[in-house]
Amino acid sequence: SNTASPLRFVQRLGRLLRASGRVRQKYAAFIVTPDTVDADSLVDGIAEAQRLGVHVAVEPETVRYLIALTRRRRVLDVLYVSPATADMAAQALGAPRERVEAALRWLAARGYAGYIHTPIGRVYYPQDYVEGVYEKFHYYLEPQPGVEASIVPICSGGGRARAVRRAVRDRALEALRRAFEKCGGLEGVRATAFYMERGLLRAVNLHYNFRFTLEPALEATVDNIYAAPRVRGG
Repeated sequence: SNTASPLRFVQRLGRLLRASGRVRQKYAAFIVTPDTVDADSLVDGIAEAQRLGVHVAVEPETVRYLIALTRRRRVLDVLYVSPATADMAAQALGAPRERVEAALRWLAARGYAGYIHTPIGRVYYPQDYVEGVYEKFHYYLEPQPGVEASIVPICSGGGRARAVRRAVRDRALEALRRAFEKCGGLEGVRATAFYMERGLLRAVNLHYNFRFTLEPALEATVDNIYAAPRVRGG
């Protein structure tokens, strides 16, 4: 059986595969039930082992297959039907909000899902189906006149990329694309959008703390930043 703790998974695997006399174990089989915490924990355990430098001979295709057996996959399936907030996804699944939120954070941290900001909260979407969020939430993805933004891309692997200061939309998108290529992906984007409203300069801070794995997510993020007057409920 599997254990609910990723660290204990690593420890158990180490004990199973440790040499014992002249007999060396070559394989370990873990029995899990799909769509349960066991399936979630097995994927977490494999990821934790790899993070700690423990060799786990599991092909990426197998990991993707395992993810399809987890409870998180059900959450991702809901997003393919329609991008949603955590509350909306929880209602669609009939699942506790806390569990759905945890699944969304996991999916976002690993680049399966992204999100945009709206007055009703973060709206999540699958990164390989950005079209869905443009169809359902286009109002918050329409860049508004006169908006400029300062944007800081956060490189994967601890590298550094050049920030853009008070840039227009097209220049910002091009800068993010260069950063994406240079870094081999981004771990997040931090932005401040500026615009005039009733004679006052407004500033809206928008953070996108998810792993960018596909370029279309960059464009959705930039469009969301430059729609800042609508995002803040204007």
